[in-house]
Amino acid sequence: AAHGELDAMIRSTVSQGDILVLSADRVGFSSRRLIEEVRRVPRDVGGILVATPAHAAAPLGPVLAVDDGDASGRATVALASRIAKVSGVPINLLAIAATDGMADRIIKRAQSLVAAGQSLDVHRVAPGNPQAFVGAFSQLQPSFIVVDKEGEPFGDDETARSLFRAARAPIVLVRSRAEAARSN
Repeated sequence: AAHGELDAMIRSTVSQGDILVLSADRVGFSSRRLIEEVRRVPRDVGGILVATPAHAAAPLGPVLAVDDGDASGRATVALASRIAKVSGVPINLLAIAATDGMADRIIKRAQSLVAAGQSLDVHRVAPGNPQAFVGAFSQLQPSFIVVDKEGEPFGDDETARSLFRAARAPIVLVRSRAEAARSN
């Protein structure tokens, strides 16, 4: 009943595209429950910000946009660009691409979305390589991470748990309007 009441409360107070803040500290950061709670968030919510007390001391590094080339990448990069601009930090793109052509498309789209005057540092990883994602999260030391909720790498629960543990910065899981429309 409690979960149903929470779902009803969230549905009555959020608009499509709103971002829900989920404190990972309350659900047990290293537990499966965090992923279960993320997956349970009502479909009306446009994104989820996952933060813990450990993120209060996040590095002052770039905002990291993770794009696997699907439709949600547009929303991911646009939000990361806005956060970077307001924060006064650079934006990095982690392009998840199996081919050079796919990487080029992801990079061109990202370049068209960043704010005027913002530089975009690009890093590329191959899909299906969770250790590469963990390494990027550690090496780049982002102050904020923006990623697609359903795409790679967060679409897989085991990989998502590894990345939540590796991240030293708050993570925004973005849901594209197209995905929200398909799932409603």
